[in-house]
Amino acid sequence: QVQMTKTGATLSFAKTKIKKLPNMQSEGQVHLCLEDCQLTDAITFHKMKLGLRNVSMLKPCEFDSIVFWDKVVDIVFPAQTNFRLTRFKEGLHGVIASGCTFDGCNFGFSQNALSDCLLTQCTFRNCRFPFLEEHSPVANLAGGSFAQCRIQWSGQFAHEESFVINSHWLRKWNLAGASLSEGPA
Repeated sequence: QVQMTKTGATLSFAKTKIKKLPNMQSEGQVHLCLEDCQLTDAITFHKMKLGLRNVSMLKPCEFDSIVFWDKVVDIVFPAQTNFRLTRFKEGLHGVIASGCTFDGCNFGFSQNALSDCLLTQCTFRNCRFPFLEEHSPVANLAGGSFAQCRIQWSGQFAHEESFVINSHWLRKWNLAGASLSEGPA
């Protein structure tokens, strides 16, 4: 068990194989950084701020009430990985997460929030996606299921609107074979 007495302190693991995480207790939200690690078993990450750098996962993990404080880059999440109430504060780049579930997730506001990602055959429920402008990078979300998702606009007139698949979105994100529903999935 790890007892953290200083709010905002970060616990880091580097260059190691991880089967399970220690029980972490903190007055505030735990900050965990994994760098050059291999997760050998299914691990549940719960209510923490998380940084992942060069991490490989051999089994599906669960991310519940997580804030990724840095951009999540070049990570492969195994099929059946679950993300619940997860915020990708700086977005994702080069991430592969096919056959995963995203429930109540926020993918950020930036134009490159999902750049060069392969998120095919995923389920997205109640998620927030960034508004894309003309020169935004592309992502592949083919075969996904989108239920009650919204597009969020930032800036002076921040607001949300329905996730409507139209020709603009089809050019920016490959949504071939995707299904869209305004009701529960």
